[in-house]
Amino acid sequence: MTPRQQWKTLDFNSHQDSIKAILDSIVDTYPSTPANNRWEYLFPLINLFYSESNVVFYTLYNDYKPRLCLPIIHSKQSKFFLSWSEIGFPFHKHINLVSLNGALSRNELDTLSNKITQDGFKWSRFSIRNILNYTACSDTLNESYSGDVAWFNTTTSSGIAEIVSKKHLRNIRRLEKKITPITGELSFGSNQDGLDTALHLFSELEFTGWKGQAGVAIKGCNKLTKMYQDMARNFGPESVKIYNIRSNHHLLASALGFKLGGTLYIHKVSFNPEYSDFAPGNILLLKILEESIASETVSIVNLVTYPTWAQRWHPNKAHTHDIIIYNKTVKGQFLKLLITSWRKVKPLVKKLISKT
Repeated sequence: MTPRQQWKTLDFNSHQDSIKAILDSIVDTYPSTPANNRWEYLFPLINLFYSESNVVFYTLYNDYKPRLCLPIIHSKQSKFFLSWSEIGFPFHKHINLVSLNGALSRNELDTLSNKITQDGFKWSRFSIRNILNYTACSDTLNESYSGDVAWFNTTTSSGIAEIVSKKHLRNIRRLEKKITPITGELSFGSNQDGLDTALHLFSELEFTGWKGQAGVAIKGCNKLTKMYQDMARNFGPESVKIYNIRSNHHLLASALGFKLGGTLYIHKVSFNPEYSDFAPGNILLLKILEESIASETVSIVNLVTYPTWAQRWHPNKAHTHDIIIYNKTVKGQFLKLLITSWRKVKPLVKKLISKT
């Protein structure tokens, strides 16, 4: 029998306790739900970056049981000479992964977009980005590939050599031996000084590297600093893990992760640029993987993205997808034509530019 499906809405400002309860109920069913789907992460993000927006949570019920709860936010976007109204999951540089807890059918998407319109949202484009699926959702017609995610299965009984490139493993061991005489004996652990202090030290280290120079580090924005402090307080030390490699006098590398269900999500890795020749970030990741293999509660280590440096590790690969819907209005269809045409032409333009 086909389950009874229904979308229901709750205004964020008026119903935060109810939204918390719904999101917690979904996590009970899907315990490895990414941080970006949880109220512990979403509430600080919304309060600090979307406080003046009309934020509504749309919950999909199957047979009266919540399966998915999405914050829908209105924003203004622009590209080329055109600006438009967009709605969807908050699209922010610190929203790394989103889960839909399975595929959304075309009918469920159409029902959602129709309900959003009926609720008074004006929009030309609807978007949910960076959706994590270990297997692609074949029945979602509006879904498009957007990138890759590196991950490791840490349930192996044969040790680290089974899940990491043996050549790369030898190279990391060699670098660790070379750095020790310079820095002194290395120590590894998580949340060693308490979560607040660990987060502060991570932010300081991140700011000294390329992310600080590029303006994307936590410390580079007061709102981001406050968001991560609130998020860490919401999750607590059982879920937020800040891993460090230290010598006697220096913090060499640090990683910010979320242990959620059986998955450890590594959102950020930073290292001391003074020791970059010794790849301290790689040494740290190796120790995280070894600890996860030894753990009985972690079965997957997920790197959230697939950075170029991860290729040397030979990890498993998952895909992320975007869902984009263009409104059937004149402006929505013109926007669709413009953007889809540009995507077809863009590779040719890049090729021409590279030849000049």
